Amino acid sequence: MKYLARSKVFLYILVAFMAGVFIGPYVGSFLVELPIIIILLNCYIVTLLLVLVRNKVFRITLILLLVVLIGAWRYQAFLPKINENHIVFYNDNKETYAIEGSVSAEPAEKGNSLSLQISNVRINPNDQTPKPNEILNTKKLNGDILLTTPKYFEVEYGDRVRFNAKLATPTQYDTFDYRDYLARYGVYAIAKSVDQFEVVDSSCGGVVYCAQRGLYEIKNYFSSVINKIYPEPHASFMLGVLIGAKSSLPDWLLNIFQIIGITHIIAISGYNITILAKVADGTLGKIGRKYIFWGVLTMILAFVVMTGASASVVRAGIMGALLVYAGFIGRKSNAVNVLIFAGAVMILLNPLILRNDIGFQLSFLATMGLVFISPIFEKWFARMPEFFRVLLSATLAAQVLTLPIIVSGFGRLSLISPISNIIILPFIPLSMFLGFLSGGLGMVWLPLGRIVGFFGYIILEIVIKISGLLAGIPYASLELKVNNWFVWGTYYLLVGILVLFWHKRKRK
Repeated sequence: MKYLARSKVFLYILVAFMAGVFIGPYVGSFLVELPIIIILLNCYIVTLLLVLVRNKVFRITLILLLVVLIGAWRYQAFLPKINENHIVFYNDNKETYAIEGSVSAEPAEKGNSLSLQISNVRINPNDQTPKPNEILNTKKLNGDILLTTPKYFEVEYGDRVRFNAKLATPTQYDTFDYRDYLARYGVYAIAKSVDQFEVVDSSCGGVVYCAQRGLYEIKNYFSSVINKIYPEPHASFMLGVLIGAKSSLPDWLLNIFQIIGITHIIAISGYNITILAKVADGTLGKIGRKYIFWGVLTMILAFVVMTGASASVVRAGIMGALLVYAGFIGRKSNAVNVLIFAGAVMILLNPLILRNDIGFQLSFLATMGLVFISPIFEKWFARMPEFFRVLLSATLAAQVLTLPIIVSGFGRLSLISPISNIIILPFIPLSMFLGFLSGGLGMVWLPLGRIVGFFGYIILEIVIKISGLLAGIPYASLELKVNNWFVWGTYYLLVGILVLFWHKRKRK
């Protein structure tokens, strides 16, 4: 057998683990129920085979199958054990509980209400208002609760809250599994018929909570300054570009962005971070790779801090930073292993993100597209000016691998997306720079921020006008909803074969 490098074996092991996690819902349930004696016996048999059998193909295949089983076991082992110590045990029994817990995510405004994620939950089974310390003496439960309250309540991240409510299991719809969507965040119950809500402790409860609250306060103050500098919808657009806040973006503008396929510019995820990193690395690398490396890392760190360092943004930042590192070291084999390893570690920590987190899927697939497919497009577009060649190649490469996720998740296919990205993406780095500068100066002295903001307003206005013109083109997008795993599996298989063929021919 031809020599197989250790780096290749390591890569195959990582992929096998992720494959095991992916099939975990179907084949992994029996693994967590096996007696320990059977598990030890099988481990002994596998070890014996690895020692006695000298055939390298057999040994590697056996190791990969074992890793697949480990991945499936990890998925099942991560799922909650439903008993009296888990919040699911108290769902759907029509009993009202007195509940206390900590706000463990930034309160999200939705119209006239606040959406709160409650962790470290303690409940009192009695339908009575508890005494001040009564709930604190009960057992802490596993699993989080999603709670909706009127917007007039002043609630911050880290606050300890108390309320009466019934608990319900999140709904599963025909086209959207809301239960799995919330489970990736650790949420397994919805609070219904909420009454007597109050904040019982606002001291943020610990160093980690206080540090995170500080990041959210910086973000909120920065957002308030941007809202004072820019009119609407430009303020919401700027906040979407800078920190991924798109909840206040008008529906008509969001619909335009969906039609022309540029919604990724207003969502801080690996999809747009990796594209920006690739463009910066490819077009500014002549200044000096070392300076670009640290410059782009600083940009990514600013993204993470200004968005409050939520888990999804941190994952996106890691993917973008690793892509920059891949370009910095200049060795694709090592870069691929580092990127796959990062994805495998994230999946190991939370196996649910592989199937249920669209943000992670877009981040991971976009990064892989930029590593493997972007060079192909750059070769095809060799006669184009460098900036536009890198920009178009990065956009198309990311979209090739993220197309199934976008179509199945959002139900729309933008036919004009490559053209719109070429036209609009060059304005985004400039608008981001002017937005950060105007916001930063405005935090010091508002009139100075407004002077710089005037130029940022002009850039955003140009983007909005161009987007409207592009969205008006007939058949700019198609309503398309395909959730068939066989179709998308075949798609990825064909893409993989074509990419592998191209890279092998290039090496020859």
